[in-house]
Amino acid sequence: MNDVRSFHAPRVQLQELAQAVMQWYQSQQFEVMSAPTSDGLMVQARHEGG
Repeated sequence: MNDVRSFHAPRVQLQELAQAVMQWYQSQQFEVMSAPTSDGLMVQARHEGG
């Protein structure tokens, strides 16, 4: 299942937020990656198995 969420948050430190989100997913045993986009940053997480 693919979920896409976009948020407008002009005063947020994007790199710090992305790092925190990625660390949380990793702590939940997800495989995580990020990539820059034309207007921000994309974070992808996937979890295989139960």
